[in-house]
Amino acid sequence: MKKKAISNKKKEFLLFIERLLAVVLAVSVTFIFMNSFFHISTSYGTTYHYMVSPLDQEQSFEEKEIFQALLSGNMQQITRFVVIRHQMETNGVYDENKIVDITQFANRETGTIDNQPTAKYYLDDLITWGNYGFTYKTVVGTWEELNAMFAKPKAIIPESGMFETKEYDATYAVQEYIGNIEDNAEVLGLEATDDDKYVMEILVDRYKNVDGKDLMQSASNVEEYLNLKKNLEESAKSLFSNYTEYVAMQEQYSMDNTNIGYCFQVPSEKGLQYYTNTELQLKGKSADDITALVKEQGGKFIYFNPDKVQINTNTNITAKEMRSMLKEHEYTFGDDTRVWVWVDINYPVNDSLQMVKNELDQFRPYFITLLGCALSAFIICALILLYLSYKEGRKIDENGNLKYIILKQERIPLEIWTLVAVAVEVAIVYYGWQMLKGYRNGTVSYSMLPVIIGLMVFVMNEVGIRYYFSLLRRVKAKSVWKTTLVYKILKETTNVIRNTIQNGSLLSRTWIPYLIFLMINLILVLLGVGGVIGAFLLDLLVGAYLYRESKQRDEIVEGIETIKNGDSKYRIDTTPLKGANLRMAESVNSIGLGIRNAVESSMKDEKLKTDLITNVSHDIKTPLTSIITYVDLLKRENISDQRVRGYIDILDSKSQRLKQLIDDLVEASKISSGNINIQLDTINFAELVKQAIGEFSEKFEENNLQIVTKMSETEMLIEADSGQLWRVMENLFQNISKYAMHGTRVYIEMEEEGEGLDKKNIFSAKNISAKYLEVEAEDLTERFIRGDQSRQTEGSGLGLSIAKNLIEAQGGEFEVQVDGDLFKVIIKFDVVEK
Repeated sequence: MKKKAISNKKKEFLLFIERLLAVVLAVSVTFIFMNSFFHISTSYGTTYHYMVSPLDQEQSFEEKEIFQALLSGNMQQITRFVVIRHQMETNGVYDENKIVDITQFANRETGTIDNQPTAKYYLDDLITWGNYGFTYKTVVGTWEELNAMFAKPKAIIPESGMFETKEYDATYAVQEYIGNIEDNAEVLGLEATDDDKYVMEILVDRYKNVDGKDLMQSASNVEEYLNLKKNLEESAKSLFSNYTEYVAMQEQYSMDNTNIGYCFQVPSEKGLQYYTNTELQLKGKSADDITALVKEQGGKFIYFNPDKVQINTNTNITAKEMRSMLKEHEYTFGDDTRVWVWVDINYPVNDSLQMVKNELDQFRPYFITLLGCALSAFIICALILLYLSYKEGRKIDENGNLKYIILKQERIPLEIWTLVAVAVEVAIVYYGWQMLKGYRNGTVSYSMLPVIIGLMVFVMNEVGIRYYFSLLRRVKAKSVWKTTLVYKILKETTNVIRNTIQNGSLLSRTWIPYLIFLMINLILVLLGVGGVIGAFLLDLLVGAYLYRESKQRDEIVEGIETIKNGDSKYRIDTTPLKGANLRMAESVNSIGLGIRNAVESSMKDEKLKTDLITNVSHDIKTPLTSIITYVDLLKRENISDQRVRGYIDILDSKSQRLKQLIDDLVEASKISSGNINIQLDTINFAELVKQAIGEFSEKFEENNLQIVTKMSETEMLIEADSGQLWRVMENLFQNISKYAMHGTRVYIEMEEEGEGLDKKNIFSAKNISAKYLEVEAEDLTERFIRGDQSRQTEGSGLGLSIAKNLIEAQGGEFEVQVDGDLFKVIIKFDVVEK
């Protein structure tokens, strides 16, 4: 029983179910993703993103990687917070009058402050200065004039910013920079004017330093001033930025807002400083006592000694990680630094740890359900697609046979279909990615993301499945290449070129394509290496085309030769042929068909003629037999009348001749129709010829014919039917005795010719004809053709025809040659080795 093709209604119903299941799968995965991803925003504007593996549902919160990640991230922020507190506080309290060395602070990370001028400011002044920004005044002057502002006594800066032309006491400056003024100005970043002066920005002092001086009074030359100005700007900006973080992190890491406690022991000029957010009395206690007190809190804890790179913890944080956190701030954490961090795992405070833990606890019961929905939807979708893939493109025709088809939509070229499908899929994926990023950034809500993802998957599935089935139908129908745009373009181009070449004039079929080919090659070669490669490939294609055309013409010539050699049933396959080759092949096939029809008609006529002869001969033979019998009876009567006896002799002679003629006709018809029995055997050709000569020796003597033989004494073995071959010899010698000129010689020769497989035994008989031969040699072997056109001699004209047919039926060759009155018969047989 043949399998039925799927109906369109059933197919569309299954596809609709598959789309819905794809949406269920996508929404389930989206919910799992959303409940596995967390973004934590800090009070100072930083957002951190964390991912939880959905497979870690059986682990406790503290065993999960997200806990370690949250703890590590918070520790990094606490470390930075402690560094900022160290800058801002004295004895754990913000100190606005804390003195800041701007050179030391600006170079705190590099530590390169040797032999550099400096100035000290109050902390609050620098923070305020960084908040409100800096004001500058531009001064233009020569190198000596600019340095004179810092010499003793100092030059006064004009209100206009331009120095007047007069002498300044700039001895120190001139001596200091003599010989390298231009180099120093360029290094310091001073802009030069056209009149060999330089432009310098002077900072307008908002605050004095702790000594009550402005910044210019702390420098002795331009270079020192510019370095101090740079350090002041950097220190003020950095302290203001740090102060902003300080205020935010003070709130975030107070014990009222975090479940994480910390204590940092940091060395300073005033001894060990303790920075903590706990009310525990830790100051003055030993490291072991503090560690024991931290452990008593009953949660997760970390104690780290950076001096020995030792860690004591019940978390997965390593000493290497702790060392990396502190290394960023080595300018703060010197020798005797100690770190304690602990977590209250009861999570009494609403912070990031509590939020993530609560969401994980809430999601855990739904995880298995969502995962089951996703897996079930995936399996059913896969089964539906496998079933539809198997059924797609199948059709049962009216005879119940299965075939694969393509639909109307496959008229759209595959490249265009692919481009549209890929563009739609990429656009949807890109939009989906943006939605996921939006969810991570908090711009897409928790409830909207699954709806958006579901709609996108529905559209993606619709486009993707349609494209997949279109491609599948093309593959099953083996029409992928034929439905491409490239194929259609090449086909149309090829048709145009072929029609131009094959159907146009000689000029359009030869010179125009050749000139176009040369022009394309020239253009490609001028394009460079790539063009040369393209020209080479084009030449290969043209060469392949010419080779194919030549090969097709050779096949046509071979077909002509086959038909010429007698195989009129041979047909040239015209399927791959086009244009002139196709027309030529069709003409050859038509000629072959015509020859075949002519041969069949001729054979039919020949058969009808043979049947007519056979039937007529049979009908004549019956009364002729009676005539011969009664003539024979009359001859036995004692008839004395000589005239009557003469009549009887004439009747006897003519009836016998008629009987022989009828026998020859019947025999000739049998041979021509193939209705003759040939029994091949190995015989001695020479011996058979000698016997035939002996048999006809009396007839030859009666006609005064002298037989001259030239034969080898060795055996001349051939494969033939001895009876039929004897009949041929009998016919030949009868012809010689009848038609040879009396008193002449008859030459009979036998010899071997050739070598190897081409070696033959050859018999020949030559005589002088008594009558002039008015016919060609080839015609003498045709039926009813006689050399005696006057037909004055007896004979049917069938002897040589019968002889030729009998020889050829035995695999030999029979040939008649005529040269004037010289008549010659040649018979050839392949030599049979002993």
